Amino acid sequence: MPKGRNSAQVLAEGHLKRRDANVYSQHETLDCTTVNSLKKRRGDSKIGQNFSEITLKHRVEVALSLFCSFVDVKLPMNCEASGKAILLHNRVLIVSPHFPPINAPDHQRVRMSLPYFEEFGWEPHILSVRPDCVEGVHDPLLEQTVPSHISVIRTGALPVKHTKRVGLGSLSLRCFGHLLRAGNSYLAKEKFDLVYFSTTAFIVMALGPMWHRRFGVSYVLDFQDPWLSDYHKRPGSSEPPGGRFKYGFSQIMAQILEPDAMRQVSHVISVSPEYPKTLLQRYSWLRQDQFTVLPFGAPEKDFEQLPSLNVQQRIFDRNDGKRHWVYVGRGGGDMALALRALFLAIQSNRNREPERWNSLRLHFVGTSYAPGNLAVKTVEPIAQELGVVVNM
Repeated sequence: MPKGRNSAQVLAEGHLKRRDANVYSQHETLDCTTVNSLKKRRGDSKIGQNFSEITLKHRVEVALSLFCSFVDVKLPMNCEASGKAILLHNRVLIVSPHFPPINAPDHQRVRMSLPYFEEFGWEPHILSVRPDCVEGVHDPLLEQTVPSHISVIRTGALPVKHTKRVGLGSLSLRCFGHLLRAGNSYLAKEKFDLVYFSTTAFIVMALGPMWHRRFGVSYVLDFQDPWLSDYHKRPGSSEPPGGRFKYGFSQIMAQILEPDAMRQVSHVISVSPEYPKTLLQRYSWLRQDQFTVLPFGAPEKDFEQLPSLNVQQRIFDRNDGKRHWVYVGRGGGDMALALRALFLAIQSNRNREPERWNSLRLHFVGTSYAPGNLAVKTVEPIAQELGVVVNM
């Protein structure tokens, strides 16, 4: 990034000054359009031209500065004389049922942002569920990426071996009462300026209006996926996770709980610009300035910590004389078209130039976040069908 003010600082300043000067509205998407419009309005040539220049830290700064704009709290202040930042901490309770050492997709947004909260004036406290009460992959390395001084309150949950007998294995249902009691106790004893929900265990978002009514605390909802959705009812859609019955039950709960959660919400963050459009159409009382679209960022801190974690790749031998292409990320049925296109292209080139392409090795590294006995391969079957050898 260029020296001086970076794009994050400009974006944050815009959010803070919006309260008095209406520099720009909070519902603008943090993308190239927003960056370029800010550049024009503020005349700042140092604002990044490319969306990829907006790092995770910058996204966190935008989110935390907008928190200040609708909560009556003190803002971070800089001490110009000493050259050091003096931060007047505001306290935020972050509700994320999944949390390290559990490796789950919906807590990564919180986990990756934690190193930056205090820098921008917020003291984070995490409310989560004990790892022994959560089904999923345990990854001890993830705990090492969480700042050691962060306060983490862990609750229990109903035992899954009992609840599954009646068809209820959902963590959100099993932990709801435990989170409610823990939150009631904590909010009664401690002063918090904000409660921030970032999870796909959507039912726990119903705690927001409950705590707002009881303790008067504002809350923010962060939508990484839609809560109430007709996606799996559309023609040609895939089978919903957990099957039609569980999906139907979850949507009934969404129809009951989402309207109340949205009625009292102070602000909504989403990863996609489509979610605000849907929610604004669904709930007439919502305003556009209650939304901010904030896509996922890359975890710079993870890469900084990598050398100290002593993580070694064992996927392939770098000295075997082969060409290795590695994909790291998720698979899934929705990637079938892209995978077929890739494998067909490789197959076509291999037929024309066998010597060159026979040395290629493909490696797909990732997880479905399902326990080992429930994981389903979605890449290898397509590769085998098209005669391409891949390592999973």
